[in-house]
Amino acid sequence: MAVNMNGKFQRSLDTKCRLIIPSKLRDSLGSKIVLAASFDKCIDVYSAEEWSKFTEKLDKLPNTKESYRAIKQYFHSNANDFELDSQGRVTIPQELMEMCGLDKDVTVVGLGNKAQIWSTEVYLETYPPFEQFREKVIESVEELDIDL
Repeated sequence: MAVNMNGKFQRSLDTKCRLIIPSKLRDSLGSKIVLAASFDKCIDVYSAEEWSKFTEKLDKLPNTKESYRAIKQYFHSNANDFELDSQGRVTIPQELMEMCGLDKDVTVVGLGNKAQIWSTEVYLETYPPFEQFREKVIESVEELDIDL
């Protein structure tokens, strides 16, 4: 299945910490997903296929280096497999909710090969409206020699 997740969606968690994954993203994710703690203060959402690709690379890291072992431990121990229910919902584990500061209001962002679930408040602090950092983005795009 080709993964092409784009867009930003405002959602609310219900009282049981369930999130309805936006249908546009569900089409790329499929019904079996992996929720994993991110290096950012959010949850990464992978399709089973994309998670497998990610962990293949991760598992090739040699165990001889402490930092590589720590990376493996972090990602594997903070990831969980889920199957979306018939309404396209997933229950967010309490531990991930706490790690990422999630509450009722969340922002779901598509990033191409994965999605992310953010506390809306944390998302807005991390990524303020484009106008506030327009010049930095333009400068970075020029540095990367990306033709937009």
